[in-house]
Amino acid sequence: MLYFSVYGQQNGKSPVDTLKGKSYEYFLDKFEEDEQSDASKIYGIAYLKKAKSENNWKHILNAYKIILHQSEKRNRIYYADSMIYAAKHTQENDLIGSAYLTKGIVYYDMTDYNNALDNYLIANNHLIGTADKYLEHKTKYNIAQIKYYLGYYDDAASLFKESAAYFKNEDDIPYLSSLHSLALCYSRLEKFGQCTITNDFGIKEASRLEYYEAIPRFVNSEGINQFFRKNYSISIGKLNETLPSFIKNKDFAGETVTCFYLGKNYWALNQREKAMQYFLKVNKAFIERNYIYPYLRESFEITIDYYKSENDLQAQLKYIDQLLLADKYLTNNYKYLYGRIHKEYDTKKLLHAKGEIEKSLRFEKQQNIIFIILIAILLAWLGYMIYKSRENKRKFKRLMERKAQQVKLTAEAKLKNTDTLKMNPEVKASILKHLDNFESSEKFLEKGITLPKLAKKFNSNIVYVSKVISHSRLKKSTDYINDLKIDWIIIQLRENSKFRNYTNKALGEEAGFSTTQHFTRAFYKNTGISPTFFIQELKRTIATGNLP
Repeated sequence: MLYFSVYGQQNGKSPVDTLKGKSYEYFLDKFEEDEQSDASKIYGIAYLKKAKSENNWKHILNAYKIILHQSEKRNRIYYADSMIYAAKHTQENDLIGSAYLTKGIVYYDMTDYNNALDNYLIANNHLIGTADKYLEHKTKYNIAQIKYYLGYYDDAASLFKESAAYFKNEDDIPYLSSLHSLALCYSRLEKFGQCTITNDFGIKEASRLEYYEAIPRFVNSEGINQFFRKNYSISIGKLNETLPSFIKNKDFAGETVTCFYLGKNYWALNQREKAMQYFLKVNKAFIERNYIYPYLRESFEITIDYYKSENDLQAQLKYIDQLLLADKYLTNNYKYLYGRIHKEYDTKKLLHAKGEIEKSLRFEKQQNIIFIILIAILLAWLGYMIYKSRENKRKFKRLMERKAQQVKLTAEAKLKNTDTLKMNPEVKASILKHLDNFESSEKFLEKGITLPKLAKKFNSNIVYVSKVISHSRLKKSTDYINDLKIDWIIIQLRENSKFRNYTNKALGEEAGFSTTQHFTRAFYKNTGISPTFFIQELKRTIATGNLP
């Protein structure tokens, strides 16, 4: 990014103008290197400008697709429309269908399932008879997902069967995803035996394909299935088995649905307090992230009834308000399925209960509540600041006590870590030797060093170098290079007093980072503290004579 800014200023041109005359292949290569960098956004605009100037609709379409993936979510629908406009000018059904599929995916990501389904169906119409069977079945799979969420379980099951049959020999991930979704459809259709058979088969297939990450999905599906079969203890066991996996992988949807069925199980076993721990998490998913499906609505109803039995008027009012908001959201997004679910509390009943509770609370002094909230916030803030200060000091102390042999693997360990790596031994040995030289000669300080450049220097390819780094250094290539730079900077700061007076920008340049932001981000990721705090604490420690 710095290069573009300087170049543009020196020549009186914008960064985009400096790329005039570059070929399409040049832009595509740049996107392949790094799709999400700041520079890549400029490449995207320049790519689009070139395609428009040459009236090349295929490249215009591709440019809009690239820019869409680089843009914020709220802007993506506009770029999806631009993709469709460009695709129609190509008059190629495959491209038009693919553009509508992208628009459907954007709507799906916005949880606007009705519009997502509309666009998937349009995409499917354009892809009828296409030679691109992968694209055709990808569209059908997405249609099936929407039909499942909207409650068309029979239709969805049929499409998931077709998807599983096609993807079995084409792509492992959509194949296993199709099987998992098919099992969920069977459960919703009350075909519990078929659901169990499909889940067991999915686990075997995931093991056969060595895609073990998919196994918790099938176990979780069976846990839900066992709830419907009223085998509550078995259901709880399977759901608890899979919940840590969802939390670890930050699968918010999987975590929320699992919490809902754990709550339902404990509620059925009359363990109300334990059930509420999970229902409150489900409610929080809607309050904080607007995440809800029609069947999750019941969590609010149970919560309202629970607090009614506890005579907690404030909590009742809170969750009545949230349920009214949830109903509004569900009415807009699940018109078909929402009308068929049983509702203990309809809108009229909710509004009546809300009015009664508000009358009971009207005479309470709001000023006291506000005062208590402000005091709580202040105390929490002070507590957090104290905790943060102490935590930073602890991190600094651990960092200063960290010895070289603690952060650097021995040559024997590096070689041992690559024993299981399936690769030509001579190639592996050559890359390891290059890496050792790369570290000892401090070539990692070179500015702009990337995995592709490293592979070129080693006379190897990206895949081999990446694998050797991952196995021998136990980290991703980007982290590996950044950590070498940061370790070097820490040594300089400890041993060379002039470095302690450098700005973050100067330190970043010394270590070979392209921007100050990249340097500070890498430093924090490596140490857990900012470079500014580290230098301040280092100076204080040196002044008191306590440097290890």
